[in-house]
Amino acid sequence: MNNKNNVKNNLVGNGVLLLAAFVWGFAMVGQDILGNYLNAFATNAIRFIIGFFALALIMPLLDYIRKNNRKTYSFSHGLPLDLTKRELFGGMITGSFLFLATNLQQLGLNDANTGPGKASFLTVLYIIFVPILGVLRKRKIEIRVWFAVVIAIIGVYLLTMGGKEEFSFAASDIVLLLCAVAFSFHIYSIEIIGNTVDGVRMSMVQFLVAGLLSMPFMFGFGVTLNGQNFGDIIGYCIPSLLYLGLGSCGIAYTLQIIGQQLADSPTVSTIVMSMESVFGALGGVIITKENMSPFEWSGCGVIFIAVIIAQIPIESFFAQKSK
Repeated sequence: MNNKNNVKNNLVGNGVLLLAAFVWGFAMVGQDILGNYLNAFATNAIRFIIGFFALALIMPLLDYIRKNNRKTYSFSHGLPLDLTKRELFGGMITGSFLFLATNLQQLGLNDANTGPGKASFLTVLYIIFVPILGVLRKRKIEIRVWFAVVIAIIGVYLLTMGGKEEFSFAASDIVLLLCAVAFSFHIYSIEIIGNTVDGVRMSMVQFLVAGLLSMPFMFGFGVTLNGQNFGDIIGYCIPSLLYLGLGSCGIAYTLQIIGQQLADSPTVSTIVMSMESVFGALGGVIITKENMSPFEWSGCGVIFIAVIIAQIPIESFFAQKSK
């Protein structure tokens, strides 16, 4: 019975992560729009703060629905929120990694020496770094999962690089590699901390931390473009900021924590989350009417195959046969 429950929880967890990838994928369109008006730190500061307040407002309802006997607003550790020490410090750790990852990603995307295809490919290399972290922590990773990782990387390459641009390594690409490493630590820190906390509360803390850390830099790098003042820019960007704040942050990053709490393997979780690149490409087709090449369509299919392979418990099947 416990094995059946574990399989069910794993499937539900990966389904939740797939939903998060869907939201992130369509957020890429909003990020492209905001890139014309705001610097990376301004975009992230605003969207993370929106995400924090969104969760803070709905937390009383969530506590009531879940009947967890917790008071949403009560001073705990000097904050007007009911938080355990693990939720507080866990959110501070994941929020710091999220601050690093998202801002490095946006800085890399804005660099003139790095094309969008190569930028996307380098960012998704967290698919490789996460299992490496698992090996360093002496966690066993099944052969099928390594196989799925390789297939996913091939799929992402076809989707982002196939027939578009030559792959040549520039010094600025180090920023995107560091972004992939930061995302890896973010994913793995959730794996280590997330199982013993209220995922929504830790998510709320990580948004506040990532937003506050981004704020000083948003003014240091300037928040205006082409002579427009900050108020005018916000007026143009409100729809994208709301989607990124409420959708990409408030919903998707919270779903990531909940999904990882249910899923068995952080490596498999990263493969599922790599579907973000597929949904991002489809978002471009649907919203901005972009055309996808045969390379891109084949890349989508290969990534989907990798996700399916990662879900099939081949080792358990052969173990049962041997009995």
